[in-house]
Amino acid sequence: MSGEEYLIYMAQLGGLQKQQARIKAQELLDYFDLFEFRKKEIGTYSGGMKQKVGIAGALIHDPKVLILDEPTANLDPLGRADVIQKIISLSDRVSVFVSSHILSEIEQMCEDVTMIDQGKIVISDTIRNIKKGFISNLFILDTNMNEKFLKQLKDKEYVTSIRIDEIDGKIH
Repeated sequence: MSGEEYLIYMAQLGGLQKQQARIKAQELLDYFDLFEFRKKEIGTYSGGMKQKVGIAGALIHDPKVLILDEPTANLDPLGRADVIQKIISLSDRVSVFVSSHILSEIEQMCEDVTMIDQGKIVISDTIRNIKKGFISNLFILDTNMNEKFLKQLKDKEYVTSIRIDEIDGKIH
């Protein structure tokens, strides 16, 4: 099945007539820079092209809510940047939920973040507020030259306190 056939099929499954489905499929293929590959079999597509066709399939019915799991997986750096920009541009007309472990990409795409661990929400806030909570000025040094480092650190104006852990000998 070609990329175009797949998108037409998805559109028809959702109730669009064949001509409407073809037009919508071609618009999305063009939007995702896949138009020139529309007649090629999906099996011959690169991982990134398959990812883009999958996102196009999710958009074929103009959903109000779009849930994307790792939308930039299998994409090269240029493809990642392109998909991120497309997701950002969609967000003015679609509520987009993105699942990803790549925090730098989440930062670009999202305003609010919810972190879930084993099905439970552990944090839900703006990215700015979440980042504030993780900023720390604590550094731990694990060295066998504690005396040398202690002497050097004590002379630094930006070092406000130093302690050596009695159990593991690390400098805090």
